[in-house]
Amino acid sequence: MPSGLSTFKHFIFVIHHKSGHLNKGANALSRRYIILSTLHSRVLGFKIIKSLYPNDKDFKETYALCSKHNHGLYHQDQGFLFKGARLCIPKGGLRELLIHEVYGGALAEHFGTEKTYAMLEERYYCSKMAKDVEHIVKRCSTCQLAKSHTLC
Repeated sequence: MPSGLSTFKHFIFVIHHKSGHLNKGANALSRRYIILSTLHSRVLGFKIIKSLYPNDKDFKETYALCSKHNHGLYHQDQGFLFKGARLCIPKGGLRELLIHEVYGGALAEHFGTEKTYAMLEERYYCSKMAKDVEHIVKRCSTCQLAKSHTLC
């Protein structure tokens, strides 16, 4: 059992999946708020992302258009750019940090490219995210070490 989950073994609980259309409380507004508040509390300097949009080659035009009104699926909330309920992540270190956290962070289990991408895609949007995830997963030293021990 992964170390982060071992504390849960002392509790009795049942987890039930509730589809999005049945879970009225988890609408797009609450999801955006959760994303922003979670990242704000976990990532030092998170607010700097707002200053990256105007110069980001993927988002600068959309960000400018959304400063006045929504543009298709894109809109601004508290100065952050969203595509639907997903936070747009400019190219840079934060994008890589998010991928590393979802793939190999405290509660992650090195799920692989597809599952990591699916988990990220629920909350974040950026161009070439699948390619970025694949690149990081292939470079993971923990996984490379585990594979080499399996082959021995």
